[in-house]
Amino acid sequence: MSAAPAATTAEKDTFRYPLPLGDQNVTLPNSLSWIRGLYEDAGRIKKSRETAAAAPTGSSLPDDELLKSWFTHKTKVVPGDVLTLVESITFPTPKGMQTVGRPRVEFVFDRRYLLEMEESDVLKLYSYIELDQMRFAYVAMMDLVDAGKVFGPDGQLTGLAKRDIKKNCGEKSEAPLPASSSTAPAASAIVASSGAAPSAGGAKKPAAVQKFLRGVLEDECILRWPHTPVAKSCIFKVEQDPSQPRNKPLFQATVELTLYNKRSFKGEWVSNKRDAESSAADIALRALVSGQKR
Repeated sequence: MSAAPAATTAEKDTFRYPLPLGDQNVTLPNSLSWIRGLYEDAGRIKKSRETAAAAPTGSSLPDDELLKSWFTHKTKVVPGDVLTLVESITFPTPKGMQTVGRPRVEFVFDRRYLLEMEESDVLKLYSYIELDQMRFAYVAMMDLVDAGKVFGPDGQLTGLAKRDIKKNCGEKSEAPLPASSSTAPAASAIVASSGAAPSAGGAKKPAAVQKFLRGVLEDECILRWPHTPVAKSCIFKVEQDPSQPRNKPLFQATVELTLYNKRSFKGEWVSNKRDAESSAADIALRALVSGQKR
């Protein structure tokens, strides 16, 4: 059985939905079942009677323990809540366990609405974290398909791919390969948007973590409105005071929350753009939290 040809350079990273695979399609709702199939072929979990295509509802999602072993997450404390985000997915490939990080996923999806891909009646069956996991699983499958020689024309793993996955991804196989970085930074390069990069000693600066709040506000918007790109739900604008001398500039930021009655929040005048955004974000966050409590 001949393998499906590898994608050309022009085709790679081109977003397609659904993703054709043999006589089936990879979609968001069934993407996790496709990943489960790879783990089954690697011998890491017992085979399920379900096919990859038979996952139309949340009841067909893999159990939580399986998902915990596939994904890494990070949590953030935001006003009034704790936000959980997916950082990476690890999955079997013929070359060994592969990890794909969030930069790669965001690059592929390129701020597309999930409503462009699935009906709202389907999306509302899942939580935000489940939809986030599906996005990671979909990109993992897209990368495998684009690699070529992994799936045959019937949408099944080729004989060689199945052999190599079992050999290189079994329980005694090596550690995961580095996160995909052909078009985006590796997952290890991710720095929480509300914090600073680690210092040489590995410790973060607490002051910086509490100071920069734009990332915290953006994550809160993602949590509240998961089907809308954050660039459209949370719009920052920064202006500079023209009356100030160049060596002593003053900046003021305004953030508009388009899905929160299109309300805008202005921060204080401060000496740099980063702090200006934080000031506006702080006011917006307080409004969101107080509005939630009412």
